Amino acid sequence: MLVGLVVIVLAALAALKDQKPSQEGIVPKDISQWQEVTNSEYSFRVKYPERLQAVESEGSSDLMGRFLSVDFGTEAELDLLQQANDSPGSGDPALFLRLTVAASPDDQAPNCGEYTYVRDLALDGALGVLCEGETMTSQNAMMAIVKHEGRNFVFESGKYAGANRSVIDAILQSLEFVE
Repeated sequence: MLVGLVVIVLAALAALKDQKPSQEGIVPKDISQWQEVTNSEYSFRVKYPERLQAVESEGSSDLMGRFLSVDFGTEAELDLLQQANDSPGSGDPALFLRLTVAASPDDQAPNCGEYTYVRDLALDGALGVLCEGETMTSQNAMMAIVKHEGRNFVFESGKYAGANRSVIDAILQSLEFVE
């Protein structure tokens, strides 16, 4: 009986070893070849994988004032967003990731609001927080908030699970503040 169990376990391990992981969601060890978005007005640069596209748009609202939104997603995700006539800053869960940059009206530390605090962040010297939670449309939502020189940099995703988690973390870590 024990010999049979050992054979089954060894066979299962061999099968797992022979499986090739999907390319989607795997973070390269060297992200220097990733594409990047640079915005001199809002003073930042962020890198993202070749399989994604980035679309910048500006807007304004009573709550945030003037803001910049950068949507990161596959062509299909961005097409769905456009068809739905989604506005920047709405946190659409169909997107891989959204970055919204807006003026920070006060010196209050970033907080998670209704999300659950996960950990503190330090992105290019700016401090912030990483939060996770559920929304009406996603059980794998995340929000990262970093304050830098009077602005909030808010990353949101409804796809913060599995292999996507490490890709999103690498995108966050690539954030640089530029002159």
